[in-house]
Amino acid sequence: MYSEIKILKSVDHPHIIHLERVYESPRKIYMVLERCLDNLFAIYKLRKPFTERISRKIIKQLVSAVHYLHKYDIVHRDIKMENILLTKNPDDLTDDFFIKLSDFGLSIVKTGPGIESMLKEYCGTVIYMRT
Repeated sequence: MYSEIKILKSVDHPHIIHLERVYESPRKIYMVLERCLDNLFAIYKLRKPFTERISRKIIKQLVSAVHYLHKYDIVHRDIKMENILLTKNPDDLTDDFFIKLSDFGLSIVKTGPGIESMLKEYCGTVIYMRT
């Protein structure tokens, strides 16, 4: 969890969830994140399939967030519909598909370029992983 907190404190992107505060008690850590409305999977179940326009918009935002992370050697390792949250667009309140990438619990920061820093372990949500 400390790794997730460190990563979230270091990022600032409109399509990555914002960590508001962290509270720590002797037994628990509480992370206060910005308010979001729902996750993409829940919305998909209600209104499948997404139109091409909405799909393109979501993918463009997601690619922007992942590009930003990779620029700083951060690898998310658990991108799935449940970890893509929807919130209100601060610039357009009628925009229903403004995404925030969330759940950085499996994320890591690479140690630099080259073969030595390549990721060698598998992780993620089992039902989404393929061998």
